[in-house]
Amino acid sequence: MDAGTANIGILYSAAKPAPITGGYAGAMNRSHLWLAAAAVPLLVLAACGGADTKPPAAPPAKADAVIHETDLLRLTLTPDAQRRLGIRTEIAGTATVTRTRQTSGEIIVPPSGAAGIPVGSASNLAQIGAAQAAADGEAARTQALLRLATVARDRADALVKAEAGSVRGRDEAAAAFETARAAAGVAREQRLLLGPAVAAMARQPVLWVRVPVFGSDIAAVARAAAALLRPLADTTAAPTPARPVAAPPSGNAAAGTTDLFYALDNRAGRWRI
Repeated sequence: MDAGTANIGILYSAAKPAPITGGYAGAMNRSHLWLAAAAVPLLVLAACGGADTKPPAAPPAKADAVIHETDLLRLTLTPDAQRRLGIRTEIAGTATVTRTRQTSGEIIVPPSGAAGIPVGSASNLAQIGAAQAAADGEAARTQALLRLATVARDRADALVKAEAGSVRGRDEAAAAFETARAAAGVAREQRLLLGPAVAAMARQPVLWVRVPVFGSDIAAVARAAAALLRPLADTTAAPTPARPVAAPPSGNAAAGTTDLFYALDNRAGRWRI
C-alpha cells in the first residue's frame, strides 16, 4: 500500500485532517471532499420536504343564517277577517274513528217467509205475479179441503160417542183430516216463497238493501254493524241507518262479489224499489 492510499484510510476512519498528496490519491480526496460538501444541502432539502402538507378535511355540515326570526312579519287578523276566512280554533283531542267503505246497493222487497227469495230489479214481475195467482188458488183449494176434512172428522167422532158409528170410520176421517192439513201447509209455504203481492210491493213498511261486496273485502266488513244509507242523487242528505239481516246466500261468481243484506225502515214511504 503506498502513502496515498494510507492517507485515504486515515481520512475516512479517523476523520482527522491529512495532507493532500498528488497523483491518484489527491484526486480521490478532492472528489470525496466535494461530494461530502454537496451532500449537506441535499439532506436538508429532503428533511424540509418530508412534512405532511395535506389540507384539513371539510366539515360534514355548514350552517348559514338565512334570516332572523325578528325580521319576520307578524300578521294579526281582526275578528271580522277571521269570520270571513272561516278560521276558528278548536281543542285537539283523541277519539276512536271507525273505518267506513262506500259502495252502491239495491233496494229490494224482502221475502214473506224465512226461506223466501227477495224481489229485486232483475226479477220478472209478470212471471212472479202469475206464480202468485196460481199459489193463491192452490192455497184456497187446500184450505177448503181442510175445512171439509175437519167437519167429517168431527161428525165421525160424534157418531162413535153416540154409539151410532164405527171406529174405523172415525179413524179414516181423522187420517183424511191430517192429509188435508198437510196439503194446506205445503200450499201456504209455497205461497210465502213468492213474496208479497206485486200490487203491494211499493207499500212495504220494511225494505231490504242488497249490497254486493268483493270477496277480497268481505273479511274487513263488520257484518254485525249497521250501515248508513244515502240516495245516489243526494249525497248531502242525512243518512238513514239500516240493520243487518240474515238472508238467503247470494252473489255473483263472475264479478267475485258476495251479497250483504240490510233492513230499512220505510214506514214513511221515502224509499221505493
